Amino acid sequence: TGINAECGGSSIDVTMRSGGAGRAGKTSARTMAIAGALLGCVGLTAFHIFARSPVPPQPAPRNMRRPIYGALDRTQPLWEEPTTDAPTANLKTLLQDEAKARSIVRDLKSHGVVMETDRNAQEAIGKLQGATRKLIMRKYGDHARVRPGGTVFEVEMTVRFPEAMPNVVDRGSTGTIRIQTAPISEMPHAVWLFLEMVADWKGGKFHRNAGHVLQAMVVGGHQGLSFQEYSHKFPHVKHTLGYAGRPGGPAFYISTIDNTRNHGPASQGSKTEADSCFAKVIEGFNVVARMHTSWGHKQHGFAVDESSGFLAKSEEFINIDLKML
Repeated sequence: TGINAECGGSSIDVTMRSGGAGRAGKTSARTMAIAGALLGCVGLTAFHIFARSPVPPQPAPRNMRRPIYGALDRTQPLWEEPTTDAPTANLKTLLQDEAKARSIVRDLKSHGVVMETDRNAQEAIGKLQGATRKLIMRKYGDHARVRPGGTVFEVEMTVRFPEAMPNVVDRGSTGTIRIQTAPISEMPHAVWLFLEMVADWKGGKFHRNAGHVLQAMVVGGHQGLSFQEYSHKFPHVKHTLGYAGRPGGPAFYISTIDNTRNHGPASQGSKTEADSCFAKVIEGFNVVARMHTSWGHKQHGFAVDESSGFLAKSEEFINIDLKML
């Protein structure tokens, strides 16, 4: 007896031979043959289905997925994840994204929202900071320096002392101060405004020696802060730079003492606000000390309001030049 079955394009042929066995034996054998053929058919069909069906791709483990633009992406909340790489993204688009986010933050600030505690303000600030980090790296990434605390930038400040400065003949009429910004993981908004100011520097002068700070005015119509960005990881210790005013900027100052209590959170009559601290001196401490001790004091012949530290004569100001390194 022969049985043939077609299964998914393959043929199963079962041939059964019997001798003089009885009818019952023939029936049982035939049943077993048919069952075997059917089982073979099912097996072959399954083989064809699974052999021809592609295995769906599996997502990579979370820690193996491609970062957005290197290690800097670790500083951004997940909801800020960009769709394009910052170093190659269109600069115009990034500028528009930052401007839009900054406008929202400025609007909240102008309506009296407590930016340090309000949930909507904190979300808007986070989006602004995320957009600004990408913009900084796109426009100034060639100047970026990776340090243990994060990605920073360095600026050279050259100061030119007035003729009224004591010991000009012996100690010279100029000095150089090297400045390092706060990490952009902590202070992107404040750092961005400083880098923009340096890149388009039109001039500035130190015009105030208040004892605890050396304050500079800036010319050229540069932007100020949209809110008082502050990080407890970068406080107003001695030799740091902060923006004058609140929200603050573009005028800035160098702290000559630890001003964490004077200019940090909940200072100057506010329950929450702080001046924005955005950079620190890393070289030229002797120049800062000379400015602090010898310039802008009445006993050295300077015309100064001793109660505020503001100098009265522009020819006695210290001229400033800034250059990105």
